[in-house]
Amino acid sequence: MGIRWRRLNERVKQRLGLANTSFLITSNRRCEMMFEEASHFAVHLRRMEATIKKLQDNAEEMMVDTRNIMLCSLPCTFDYSPSGQAVPEDPEPQIVGQNVKLDKFSVAMQTVKQKMEEEVMEPLRSWLEAFNNAVDRMKRLESLRLELDSRRRTVEVLKDKVEKQKSMLDSGSLRSPSAHDLSLKKLLHKEEKKNSTQSTFQNHESEVYKILYTLNKDTACLRDYTALAFNILTEAFGAAESAFLNNGVLMNSTSLGTDITNTPSNHGRRHSSAFPVSTVR
Repeated sequence: MGIRWRRLNERVKQRLGLANTSFLITSNRRCEMMFEEASHFAVHLRRMEATIKKLQDNAEEMMVDTRNIMLCSLPCTFDYSPSGQAVPEDPEPQIVGQNVKLDKFSVAMQTVKQKMEEEVMEPLRSWLEAFNNAVDRMKRLESLRLELDSRRRTVEVLKDKVEKQKSMLDSGSLRSPSAHDLSLKKLLHKEEKKNSTQSTFQNHESEVYKILYTLNKDTACLRDYTALAFNILTEAFGAAESAFLNNGVLMNSTSLGTDITNTPSNHGRRHSSAFPVSTVR
């Protein structure tokens, strides 16, 4: 019987209960339970990985868009000259980010990209890679378990056959005495294969157990990596905010002498602002 067929045959017997009900299948419960726990956690971790990556991309995109808009020219305001022509009130064009330290945005983007990758994403991916390795090892372990049980069944059947032949041999009812010797040799051969498979299974099960044990214990670190991700984003946005600071004070349009709420019109009235007046001091 080929190994693949042996394993498939044993899987069908165990799932459908077609074999001897008194046969105790080999247990792999501790690894199965830990693997189930790790599998559930891996779903959440992959979602967290995608969320953090999205946050990182959005933060970088915000830095790029903010820098670009800071380089845009402010829309000009026009009024009539004494000659009746519409002329700009400020002949010198200004940009949105006047006095803004634009290099700070590059620093902020580099902070997000480098730190998030090295300090958060790499450890998360390492855990997932270790989990994928555990998936492959669990498949191998299950194959060994099925092969072991199949060989145990074969040995049990041969033991019954040898004992029956021995009784018949003692009573003289066995027609071919050599049949007992052949069955005994076959039993010893099958027992040797069974013992070899059992040793391989036990060693592999021990290795898988250690891998899963370490994986599940390491999951407690996710809290720290999540907090670190927020810390990195906070640091990056802090670096971006510093672009708008002047001697430690946040600049606003009023401090730059462009308070649009107090600009008189050619009719002597005041314009109402589309933006709320900043309360930043």
